[in-house]
Amino acid sequence: MNGAHAVGADGKLGLLASGHVGDVAVFAKSGRTQFAAVTEAAIADVALVLKGGRALAGNAAIVDALE
Repeated sequence: MNGAHAVGADGKLGLLASGHVGDVAVFAKSGRTQFAAVTEAAIADVALVLKGGRALAGNAAIVDALE
């Protein structure tokens, strides 16, 4: 069971799909493997941060393309 389902919000949360609200962080792999790309990331490795579907931070070219 995921958190959205546990609180009765799985109609809007917990899924990356149209009509749902999601927070996403995307990190550059930078030669690291799987989880290390996140756990060892530096600020420069943050490619994109979305909160509620809106771009908050990240690579300027990516953020600008989404606005």
